[in-house]
Amino acid sequence: EAQLILATIAQQYQARMVPGHQVQYAARITLYPSNGLPMTIYERQPELAAMGEGSLEA
Repeated sequence: EAQLILATIAQQYQARMVPGHQVQYAARITLYPSNGLPMTIYERQPELAAMGEGSLEA
């Protein structure tokens, strides 16, 4: 149930990369960002969120 609640809350927000951050990869079994991925969390705008629902463009 906790995952469902978290997913429902997370739909209200959008994560964006911090501008200017250079992603550097480290190679292990898979590639991963060696310095993490700094992100800023923004509340989704209702009009923008509605535009993205159900619209797939090829």
